[in-house]
Amino acid sequence: MPLCTWNSSYNLDVGIMDEHHRRLVELLNAAYDAIQLNDTHGMARIVAELLEYASYHFGTETGLMRQCAYPSQEAHQEQHSYFFRHISDLQSRLHAREPLHNLEIVIFLKEWLMQHILVTDRELAAHLAGDIPPAQGGTPPGRRSDFPSSHDAP
Repeated sequence: MPLCTWNSSYNLDVGIMDEHHRRLVELLNAAYDAIQLNDTHGMARIVAELLEYASYHFGTETGLMRQCAYPSQEAHQEQHSYFFRHISDLQSRLHAREPLHNLEIVIFLKEWLMQHILVTDRELAAHLAGDIPPAQGGTPPGRRSDFPSSHDAP
């Protein structure tokens, strides 16, 4: 049974972000499964994949923030840095075979991911949609129609 099931309340209506968030939730659930199976090797693999995918996802978000001159970009990116520091530390401890409370990893991932999607990324999505005026005034260069929506079908 998954730890976190994707539901429509997580959708930001920015297709690429929603797609990436679904994948991050899948990785969270894979980490939870590895813990249930007491699979340390699997957990190490999932943490490595999570770091790689998060880097890709955060790079995408950084591009979106630059494209729309997002005024909270620095604070948003600091959250990304915090995530990397924490997960990198956990990865180092896994590789050193230090005793870990694997549930600590999953709890951190779930709490951080849900907070980041539901609050921080929702604010970014609203800015992308033009719901929040940019810091300099005027209309942001990116409007919702400029970004693929999770409701857009190819």
